[in-house]
Amino acid sequence: FFFGLLCAMGSEGYAILDLPAGNVPSNDRKVWVTAVGFTVMGVATLMLRDPTPTALAVQAPGTSIRPGSTASVYGVPNRAAWQVQGSRLGPGARTTARTQPDPEGDTSLDWQPQLALQAGPWANLHKYVLMAGVTVAAILSYIYRRNGMSLAVAHKPDYVAMASSTALKAAKKGDAGGAAWDLEAFSPCKINIFLRLITKREDGYTNLASLFQAISLGDTLKFKLLPEDAEADEFQCNMPGIPLDDTNLVLKVVNYMRRKTGIERKLRISLEKVVPAEAGLGGGSGNAATTFWAVNKLFAQLGAEEYSQVELLNFAGELGSDISFFFSDGTAMCAGRGEIVIPVPRMPPTKVFVFKPAVGLSTPAVFKAVVWNDTGVIGDINDPFTGDPDTLLINFAYATPDVSYAAPEDFINDLEAPAFSLVPELKALKDELLACGFRAAVMSGSGTSLIAFGEPEGPKSGAQIVEEFNARPDMKAFAAEFIWQQYDDDMNALWYAK
Repeated sequence: FFFGLLCAMGSEGYAILDLPAGNVPSNDRKVWVTAVGFTVMGVATLMLRDPTPTALAVQAPGTSIRPGSTASVYGVPNRAAWQVQGSRLGPGARTTARTQPDPEGDTSLDWQPQLALQAGPWANLHKYVLMAGVTVAAILSYIYRRNGMSLAVAHKPDYVAMASSTALKAAKKGDAGGAAWDLEAFSPCKINIFLRLITKREDGYTNLASLFQAISLGDTLKFKLLPEDAEADEFQCNMPGIPLDDTNLVLKVVNYMRRKTGIERKLRISLEKVVPAEAGLGGGSGNAATTFWAVNKLFAQLGAEEYSQVELLNFAGELGSDISFFFSDGTAMCAGRGEIVIPVPRMPPTKVFVFKPAVGLSTPAVFKAVVWNDTGVIGDINDPFTGDPDTLLINFAYATPDVSYAAPEDFINDLEAPAFSLVPELKALKDELLACGFRAAVMSGSGTSLIAFGEPEGPKSGAQIVEEFNARPDMKAFAAEFIWQQYDDDMNALWYAK
């Protein structure tokens, strides 16, 4: 608090301090030591702000800046983290252990505590005060390296320093230190190749028949068992707006598994989101399924029974409609309200392109807009020549060389019409994708993402089209492909991998 307040007083100063909430107990006396160290640093930078520009960065040893993350840089917002090269050095200044990007493509940087101080009239005296503050902060950042601590100060646009806890990537480096996680898992999302509504149900849900497919677009979940005396879980997520309390499916799953196993051990969980929300991609359901799988493994290490994936599938149906799917091989027919998972053979490997406009739709709103016929059955669901789910499944299974070569009319989603009626822009987006040369496009789930299948038959590649759509301020686009679970030599499922 004092550090931020003091640095904010400098008219040209900039400061950011990230110490993720919940990672350090409020009654820990080291918190006060941290505050004192940062206050010393704040006083020094305030005294040095004019006429001596300063730049300072402190980061936990053993951590690295994640490629592609957004860092806060004075005068240069949103610059990629690895492009920041620190300030000019004056007499008495020093900097340590800055590595360059890996020539083989790893663009992460390993940062050690560093100091850059431009010489000035007060530098000979106050640089030692500043160095003392840096030393305290560096020691404390090492103490808290498991949590990820970051700190930055900058004065004047020409002297930049950066740090952001959202840019920290915990890296297990053996005895070299760093925030080692007990388990890290890829959390895929799903698409609906087709979705047919069958009948209304008395409980308010709808019986459906849909071909689900896991794709390589996904999130990353990391888990660590906390010490036995920890009193609460620690949950963090990089995406604003994601709830961090017990309403989040990830924590619901953790608490569910505690009731099942009797294990009360608390966890530190990091969720790195990529899959957009309100997209019909089941990103939250994938997170829940991945948490089931991971917590099952971790609690088994503590003596609990390790459940099979079939048992986890049954557990998942109690918490959400789409969660169960992810315990299939990666391709499945889902029925009921989505919790009934019927294994089917893998579809031909296929590239897909996901287009998500900024507008979102709630699933209840889309279902409410469905127009049913007099018998409570929508459309031509019983016609074996046009919309029967079994016929559609066969058509896609035998499409060659990939799913995109199935008949365009087989890509049916009965929720498209109600969604398009609520957001006409979605229909325009689908028409635009088809005009780009994609052989087929269909809305996934209840929207609002559109899925294009296969490489387009036009002058531009799928990657070029994705790049152009991503340039629009109201659109996100991704290239992906079908994926399936991995297995060991004994055919034990090893979960998904990107």
